[in-house]
Amino acid sequence: MRYNKKFKLECIKKYKARDYIKDPGGCTHKTFMNKVHTWVSIYDKLGEIGLEHNKPKLKLEDKLVAIRRIETGEAINSVATSLGRQADLLSKWYKQYLQGGIDGLKSKCKKGRPPKVKQESKQDEKVLTPEEEIKKLKKELEMAKLENEYLKKLAALVQAGPTTAEKVTVIDELRQSFAVKSILKVACISKSTYEYYKSKKHLDASKRKKEKDEDILKIVKSIYEENKGRYGYRRIFLSIDKETLQRLGVGRDRIIKVLRANGLKGIQGSNQKYHSYKGDNGEDKRNLLLSKEYNEEKKKDEWVRHFQTTGPNQKWTTDVSEFKLPEGKLYLSPILDMYDSSIIAYDLSRSPNFEQTKRMLDQAFSKYNKLEGLIFHSDQGWQYQHQYYINVLKQKGIKQSFSRKGNCMDNSLMENFFGILKNEMFYGHEKEFKTLDNLQVAIEEYIKWYNEKRINLKRKGLSPIEYRQQSFIQVQ
Repeated sequence: MRYNKKFKLECIKKYKARDYIKDPGGCTHKTFMNKVHTWVSIYDKLGEIGLEHNKPKLKLEDKLVAIRRIETGEAINSVATSLGRQADLLSKWYKQYLQGGIDGLKSKCKKGRPPKVKQESKQDEKVLTPEEEIKKLKKELEMAKLENEYLKKLAALVQAGPTTAEKVTVIDELRQSFAVKSILKVACISKSTYEYYKSKKHLDASKRKKEKDEDILKIVKSIYEENKGRYGYRRIFLSIDKETLQRLGVGRDRIIKVLRANGLKGIQGSNQKYHSYKGDNGEDKRNLLLSKEYNEEKKKDEWVRHFQTTGPNQKWTTDVSEFKLPEGKLYLSPILDMYDSSIIAYDLSRSPNFEQTKRMLDQAFSKYNKLEGLIFHSDQGWQYQHQYYINVLKQKGIKQSFSRKGNCMDNSLMENFFGILKNEMFYGHEKEFKTLDNLQVAIEEYIKWYNEKRINLKRKGLSPIEYRQQSFIQVQ
């Protein structure tokens, strides 16, 4: 059964989302899933082009390079995936090569119906003289020898795909025995390209490219190191001013290539969570940020979370996260404003006690007095079910909102902040913090940097504080 590109992309999307993929029939589920794995590998290496049916035909020299890779011990599946071809086709080429050598890889015939050719009458046919016949056969023999010599030298010279410069080297070796015009025809290179590489102009271009990459590296590396390796390519690109980009004459893709070539990538890591749930106090625990709405497309009801706000101090969220070192544990309790993701207040403690929560509230309320109508969200941790906490919020006219039990997505904005913080300054750096005091200083410095300098793509490349100040200016 033949599958189209749209169907393949749907299967890849479901596979990456770990959804169930139903095979359309015509083969066993195991066989179909093997095909899906192949599509995923090809898509990851070549993108959507690798899933096309009408792929460009590979040249004889490319087939020969693929055979060399197989002979050096590389798996056929790996070679096939890198070329965007099925492994069965590579196996066929390899068999043809073993049976007939280079000639076995040459196309025997063209696909499709042969074109209609006007039949010439026997009277119109030109009868060649013996001398002309010998001359024609000699020319064909010379071209056959040239093709074989060219491919042998090329195969000996390269192992992973010939470059134009390498082809030119082979042409120079063969031009003493064959006509340059014939060699260029076999190598599929134009005369102008050959002359360009002979004049060494490509080396000047390569030198200029290398110098420009070094200039780019200086700029991006300074940004990367200034932010302690926490920025990926998106934030680094946004951090470069327009004048510098215009001077360099480069875009985002060139920046990405330089970063990848030098192994500069944003910090990534896993997430660990402190659990504060200790039971239910029997009070009403409604989620004021959640509603059930009917989805017209799927024809069913769905839960929708409402984290969006139109200005600061409309919706806050809080939680507690744990940091573990050999010396002991440190607990962070922050308040995050859903408008700009800024940290309004926070407290660090060696124990997740209620005094920590009180200090955090006092700090927040000292900054903002008028908070009537504010929705203050949290999970169902014991701190947020404490009677003192409930009473203080009621006195301020603040509406309390709770996540559903065991549903971290209801408080995903706070979880996202903890993930960013730990990935960028804690995971992988635990050995740098000799004591809990060192760790506390590092967290305080990070939160200051996060609020004042860490740019966000969704906030037009502004830091939380810059975005917050902009909203106050617009109101005035």
